[in-house]
Amino acid sequence: MKRVLIALASLFVFTVLVFAAYGAYFFVTLIIHINNAADCLPQELKMARQAGINTDPSHFQQTLPPVRLNAAIDYDRLTELLKKHPLTSSQMVALSRLDHSDCTSKQSNIACKTVAQRGDLMKLVYAAVSKPDCVFEKDWTHAFNLHFSELKTLRTAYYLLRAESLAQERRGQWKQAIKTQTMGFKLARDAGTEPIFIALIDESDLNYDVLIGMRDILRLHANNPLAVQLIHDEVSSDIMDPDLKKAVQGEIIYAISSCNKVVNGESVEDDNGVESMSNGKLADANMAITLKELIPLYKAACLKLPGRTEAIDNAIDGINRDMNHAFHRKDITWLLSSGLLVPLTNYFKVMGTGAFTERNILLASTAVLEYHAKHGAYPASLDEIAPETLHFFRGNPLTYRRTKRGFNVTGVSKPMDIPHAHLFFQYP
Repeated sequence: MKRVLIALASLFVFTVLVFAAYGAYFFVTLIIHINNAADCLPQELKMARQAGINTDPSHFQQTLPPVRLNAAIDYDRLTELLKKHPLTSSQMVALSRLDHSDCTSKQSNIACKTVAQRGDLMKLVYAAVSKPDCVFEKDWTHAFNLHFSELKTLRTAYYLLRAESLAQERRGQWKQAIKTQTMGFKLARDAGTEPIFIALIDESDLNYDVLIGMRDILRLHANNPLAVQLIHDEVSSDIMDPDLKKAVQGEIIYAISSCNKVVNGESVEDDNGVESMSNGKLADANMAITLKELIPLYKAACLKLPGRTEAIDNAIDGINRDMNHAFHRKDITWLLSSGLLVPLTNYFKVMGTGAFTERNILLASTAVLEYHAKHGAYPASLDEIAPETLHFFRGNPLTYRRTKRGFNVTGVSKPMDIPHAHLFFQYP
C-alpha cells in the first residue's frame, strides 16, 4: 500500500512538473512572439504611410455634407424613434421573413399592416433614401468605444421598404413596387459608408436581399415586358461596388485608436520620425500584426478593375495562410491580433460573390425574357442575347437551359461560398 501511495505521489509530482514546464515554455514563447511583432511596428507604420494609409485617428472623420443632403441625420432620428416606439416582436418577425412570392400569408398581412400604421417610420425612411449623401459623425480618436447601431437601423429600414413594396404589389401598383424595392440599393450604399468591415458585409448582404426581392417580383411579372424592362434597368443601373479601400482604412484607424487606448497615452515618434506606441508591448504587437495583414489588402483595393478583384482575393488568401501558419507555430499573439480578420474578410468575399452572381442571373433572365417578347421563343443560348446586358464582375459563369415551358439560369459561386453555391432563376 505504501508503495502504491509513493507511486501515485511521484506521478502527481511528475505531472505537475510537466505542466509547469509546458506553461513556462508557452509563456516564454509568447513573450518572444510579442517582442518580435512589437519590434516591427515602426517599419509597418512607415509602410502604411508609404501606401497612402492615414494613421491619424483625429483626421479620419469625413467632411459632413449639409444636413439637407445627409441621410445619416434621418437614420439617427430613425434609430431614436425605434428606441422610443419600437416595433413589436411579431411585427419584426413578419417583416424579416417577408417574401414577395407569397402576398397572402399571415405574415404578409402583418407586415403590410405595420407599414400602414407606422407612417412615422416610413417618413424617415423615404427621407433618407431621397438624399444623395450619407456620412455619420464619429469620434475616431476613441474608436474603441464606438457603436454602429445605425447598421441595425438600416436593416430595419430595408424590411420596412420591402413590406411597402409588397403592399403596393397587392394593390396592383407593380411599377411603384419595383421602384420601392430598388430603394434598397440606396440603403445598402449608405450602410457601406461606415468605414469598417462589418458595414461592408452589411452592404453586400443588403444588396443580395434586394436582388432576391427583385427576382421574386420578376417571377410575378415575367409576362409583362414593361415590368421586365424596368427591373432590368433598375438592376443594371446600380453599380454595386463596395468600397473595400475605405473599410480597410477604417479597420486600421480602429486598431490604432484602440492601441492608443490600451497604452493610455498619445503616440510618440522614434528617431526616424515614425510613430510608435511603445508604452505597451502587447498593444504594439497587435498594431504591427494588424498592419502587416491589412496593408496588402489596402493596396489591392486601390487597383482598378478587372485586376482589383483577383488582387483582393489573393490578399484575403494571404491572410488565411498567415493564420494557418500562426496556428501551427502556436503564435497566440498573431491569432489574437488578426483572428477576427479571417472570418470578416472571408465573409465579405462570400457575400460579395453571392450578390454579384445574383445580379448577373437577374440581368441574364431579364434579357432572355425580353428576347422572348420580341421573337416569340427563348434563345438557344446566352450568346444570342446582347452581351452588354451582362456584368460578369467576378467572372463566374452562368448556366442557361431551356425547358418545355420556359427556361432557367443558374450561377455557381466559388467553392468556398457555401451560402450561395447555387443561385438560380427559373420560369415559370
